[in-house]
Amino acid sequence: MNVEKKFLKAIKDFNLINPDDKIIVAYSTGIDSSVLTYLLLKFKNYLNIKELALAYL
Repeated sequence: MNVEKKFLKAIKDFNLINPDDKIIVAYSTGIDSSVLTYLLLKFKNYLNIKELALAYL
């Protein structure tokens, strides 16, 4: 299973994101926050995310 499928499965299994959620990512330019940001942007419409913001730390 690739990282995108694992990401979507975890969101579904643990009910992490609900339709119309507003999400902020604490972005540090590290690989983990970069991948998280990439995945959230890629699946923003699919997950019905209303707003996505980054906070650079």
